[in-house]
Amino acid sequence: MIREIVHDRYGGYMELFRAHGWPERGSDMQGALERRISETYGTGQAFERWHVEPVVNPLEAIRADPPNVWLTSYYGFSEPYQNFWGFPETYDRKHFLEDGCPGTLVVIYAVKSGKARREIRGKVIGMLQVVGPAGPARLFMSDRHWAEKQEDPIRKGKWNHAVRAGRAWKVTPESQRLVDEIAPNTCLRENPQNIARRGARLERSEVGAISDLDLFEMPFWGGPAFEMAVPGLGRDVLSPSRPGPISQTPHTVSEAEGPKHLYVLKLEGDANAFLGNCALGRMIVKVGFSRSPEARCENYNRMLPRGAFRWIVHRSTFREQQGPFPSSAHAIAGENRMKAVLNRAGTSLGGEFFLARSEDIGRAWSQGIEAANTFPDSL
Repeated sequence: MIREIVHDRYGGYMELFRAHGWPERGSDMQGALERRISETYGTGQAFERWHVEPVVNPLEAIRADPPNVWLTSYYGFSEPYQNFWGFPETYDRKHFLEDGCPGTLVVIYAVKSGKARREIRGKVIGMLQVVGPAGPARLFMSDRHWAEKQEDPIRKGKWNHAVRAGRAWKVTPESQRLVDEIAPNTCLRENPQNIARRGARLERSEVGAISDLDLFEMPFWGGPAFEMAVPGLGRDVLSPSRPGPISQTPHTVSEAEGPKHLYVLKLEGDANAFLGNCALGRMIVKVGFSRSPEARCENYNRMLPRGAFRWIVHRSTFREQQGPFPSSAHAIAGENRMKAVLNRAGTSLGGEFFLARSEDIGRAWSQGIEAANTFPDSL
């Protein structure tokens, strides 16, 4: 079987060794093959498993016994510029490859130390689905991000032993939970350093919580491109194929019914240059509602080319520590009130976009909250 994988999957020993970062070349490759497979995958059976077995879909990974769900920690989890799970040493990666399978879910929480932002420390912030095979991190990163890694004295030469990932999801800030609540037994059983270095498999009693997190799929380097992914419960988003709807239009996103937050996004950058005329000190804003204003903001930024402009969350009920409104109808009442105030006091830029002064935005926000809270009396 190994010989068939070498020739059918890689087209020969040269490509196999190059893909795995193994240094031997020429006549040395055949003699080194068994040793390199053992060093990387642990056993020939594990090598075959990561090359031959079909990728388990995320829901099957959760339902498996034992679950094919592992836990690790990162400093943060913004839009991935890589498509792999990295390990500091080959034996750390081997520990996972011997026991995992294509399609394994990797739950990521932010480290509890000062290296992570205060608001996410100790919280579950994202997930990867690893599909294999193994290889050097360099193969799974863009030239620009690899160069940045090499120039960073803290990151250079570290976490370079990788397993390729196929999909990535981010947990919405509004639904993030402490890892000690989601995986109490694993956190108690395993040393945090081991969880960071090689991961730890979650117990059956712990994986159910994943289905209750709000997730949205993220693009990553080398993966399929898409503009907007709708946040939803894990049980709905973790489908075998990429979840929908994925919007093909710039300003319309459909979300499932359920609790919603109001928000105001602000466009950062030179408003005069963006408009092509003088903004008179006013701000460009977008008002709306969403299950996750933070995820919505990321989606809008994803549609902007890299440059001097970006959206930020200016106001949201989540950031102001208010609970979500119970339905879209409540949130729509609030959004409509904000739009009505800004239509009168500011300048409409079409749809949910406005040019307005700070005080008018504040007034629209207060009245929007009131309208949503008093729905249906506010109609």
